[in-house]
Amino acid sequence: MSHTKKIIIGMCILLVSAVGAMTYVKLRNDQSSLEATNQPVSERYDDRDTGLDLIQKAFDEGKLDYDTALLYKVKFLFNDSTLPREYFTKNAPFEDGSVFTEMKANWKTLSQETQEALEPYFRRPDDVESFISKKLNGEETDKTSSFRFIQAVQARDRPFSYKSEDVLTTADGKIRVWYLEKKEMVNDEESVTKLYYETAKQIVANLNTDGAYPQFVGLLGKVPPDDGAFGGDNKTDVYIVPSGYSLLQNTDGSTSLGVNAPDNGSGYSSFILIRDNLTADALKTTTVHELFHAFQRAFPWCWQTKKDLWWIEGTATWSEDFIYPKINSEQGYVGSFIPKPDSGLVSSGDNFEYGAYVFPFYLSNTYDRGVVTKIFEGCGQGVSSVKSADSNIDGGFKKNWKEFTLWNFNQQPVEYYKQKDQSRKFTKHSSESGGNAENNFIASLGEMSYQTKVLDPLTSQVLTFSIDEQQGQGIRKVVFKDLKALTGKTDKVAIKAVVYPKSGEPYTEDWTDQERRGFCLDKRNEDFDKIVLIVSNADIKDKLGVADIKVKSTDSCSEIGQEEAMSSKPIFGVDPNYSGTVKYRAEGELIKDSVPAGAKYPYLGKWRVKVDYLEHWPGQRVYNISQTAMDFAYNHFVEFDLSVESVLKDGTFVGTTKEGKFETPGWTIHNEISGQDTTVPQNKTMWDVPQKGVISDMTESGCKISFPDFVLYNSGGYRDLPHPIVFQIRTD
Repeated sequence: MSHTKKIIIGMCILLVSAVGAMTYVKLRNDQSSLEATNQPVSERYDDRDTGLDLIQKAFDEGKLDYDTALLYKVKFLFNDSTLPREYFTKNAPFEDGSVFTEMKANWKTLSQETQEALEPYFRRPDDVESFISKKLNGEETDKTSSFRFIQAVQARDRPFSYKSEDVLTTADGKIRVWYLEKKEMVNDEESVTKLYYETAKQIVANLNTDGAYPQFVGLLGKVPPDDGAFGGDNKTDVYIVPSGYSLLQNTDGSTSLGVNAPDNGSGYSSFILIRDNLTADALKTTTVHELFHAFQRAFPWCWQTKKDLWWIEGTATWSEDFIYPKINSEQGYVGSFIPKPDSGLVSSGDNFEYGAYVFPFYLSNTYDRGVVTKIFEGCGQGVSSVKSADSNIDGGFKKNWKEFTLWNFNQQPVEYYKQKDQSRKFTKHSSESGGNAENNFIASLGEMSYQTKVLDPLTSQVLTFSIDEQQGQGIRKVVFKDLKALTGKTDKVAIKAVVYPKSGEPYTEDWTDQERRGFCLDKRNEDFDKIVLIVSNADIKDKLGVADIKVKSTDSCSEIGQEEAMSSKPIFGVDPNYSGTVKYRAEGELIKDSVPAGAKYPYLGKWRVKVDYLEHWPGQRVYNISQTAMDFAYNHFVEFDLSVESVLKDGTFVGTTKEGKFETPGWTIHNEISGQDTTVPQNKTMWDVPQKGVISDMTESGCKISFPDFVLYNSGGYRDLPHPIVFQIRTD
């Protein structure tokens, strides 16, 4: 052997020895951390930015291509030291932050190189080629490393491996739990230590006691997709993973407790990783949460994209309450959802999708748990989870969204969550504290408009109204009017009201089909401290544009407020099918202090009513004579006194028009034979005549007013109305 070869061999021996020594020190340090007694943790609700957010931002800014960004996200989740340090954060998401869903949805578009790079992360921990196994054993994962031959040396003596035993299989034989085994030489003898063995046995005991697996089978009618030979059999496999390793980081602020990972990154079967140092309750609820994900994979069409996360994470979180209704682990996410009524149901991020569990909670308590099954079964090619929900819930979102958004108000008297929660300890979060909630003060007599916001699909807005204590002292009645201007936009919009009277218990009302709602402050049950309106958009794809909610305040509880559009036939119509429209709007108020003391009813005083009319008659043609369209406008005030004696004697009184005028813009008649045009000029005729009025149907809550011979309110000799115009005085 030459001198040069001896030097090379010697250097290799020294290099291997040095690396081996460093590896030994690293493994000893890792072993110490693995054996250390960690304080049990249960925190899982952190919504701070993680490395996933930093990587996504870099992708959005064009600094990373899609394949690289996705690979980096997986490296972050698995705490891979080859990830550039700029993307590391100490805190991590509860699970995988939807990365696995995104990866599976886009798997076929990834390059072969990227697919191969992702493969080790989704091999099971008991596979020696898995990233987790190599990570635990201190092996370099970078395939381009010049020290690959050293990996082969290390691989001969792996100190850590995953094991399972018959006692770590649930009584029904459906679930197997794996723990870590550590081998080391002590005094020249091999020593074997079981790590997290007691945790593994506790998981099995929990599953045997709570019966989560058979309960999920009974709920969904499915079992998790068969994993074939993975894990040595077709059982669902759970692996206890040390804190600080692979997906379950525990470096200051970590929130990840467990995860369900798809086999090979794109498979339907899956395996479960559970962190080793959870509290007793967190161990129970995290296990059933991840197990439910395994069942969900039997319905692959229900989670095709991130827009399905609301249902996937929402129902997995709901399953914690389904199995453990008194632990309340799921309630930690309420604050990520209920106070965000402006976020659409299919939104995700900041734990919103986990908080969406309140929707299946609402469904299962409004109907029964079978509705959850129907939604899973309804997913199919081209049918997303939200479309399936709309189709399989009784009445769809149209019927249920307004009720659900009312539940989310979550304040007395709407404490439905607390009433249905078995622990009776539901949180106090309310949609009233949301970003699009508004407090409005009614401060003066007259009419004001309050504009709603644009509502995205499956969102809501909360508007609170109260009377200003100083400036609103003269207000005796408040009327929410023209409600159809909002609810008439689409049949998917609704208004729920919560009324807080100054005396008595608060109550709820549905204003969706009402045109107006008045409150007389003289009445005990209507004098309110505040009124809360919950405006909701149940459409699953279209936004709801802005609209005005008009609020009229008066100094009397009596009022006239109505409008109508009628079809009418005129005497000048030659064609028997010729007709026009007559529209009117009447707004009247009781003159202040005009009701005599001792009056039988509170509206028997002096009245002033503003009436606006518009008659539209389309153009018509008779033989060779054609006529352009005609529009007649009548605008005037009617004044009358209901305190006169005749009102109670024979029901009559005198009404007088004031400032009245009859106005036409003019129209043209064209003779096609002669070619001549005859123009009727614009006309304005003052109208100020007294008319006999009649009062009828008098009750405490109002009456009817008519003018039988008044030409404007009846046919007038040139047109017929389907019925005379009758003004309604209301005190409600």
